Amino acid sequence: MVALLPLLIVNPSVKSASLILVTIERINLANMVVKLIGVTALLNVRLVILTIADDNCRNRTAIHVPTNGYCSAHYSDCSSKCSDFACYSGYYKSGMWCVKAVKCIRWGYTYESTDYIESNDPVDNGTCTYWYDDGSSKTEWVSVRPSSDPFNSISEYCEYYCD
Repeated sequence: MVALLPLLIVNPSVKSASLILVTIERINLANMVVKLIGVTALLNVRLVILTIADDNCRNRTAIHVPTNGYCSAHYSDCSSKCSDFACYSGYYKSGMWCVKAVKCIRWGYTYESTDYIESNDPVDNGTCTYWYDDGSSKTEWVSVRPSSDPFNSISEYCEYYCD
């Protein structure tokens, strides 16, 4: 026996409904399961209502994918929105940006002065200058306290941070 049943499709995420007719080959007066376009719903013979599964996208915010980056992951409950990004080769992730990776090719330092926290606890002050393979350079002020820092001198500090 073939039956033609009205099917009301309700989509709560967009607050809409559609009425369609569904052909069912076997009718059981109890509840039955009908597969319709990949969505399975529990149906009652007298009133047929199908609620489309909500994909939770309205509760998700897509992250900004920066220049020189690409979406590397999507939310498990919302495949249309990006949840994480990665950077193309030659760039690295820094917060929400893809920054050009540069290599420190040499460094130098200038000793400026020594301060004392106590008479036997010196702090050396100076600058480190780093030169990079893209032609840029950076100079930073450095204070090294050998009694508590992992470095014994400004030169050790500069060498370590020339990455």
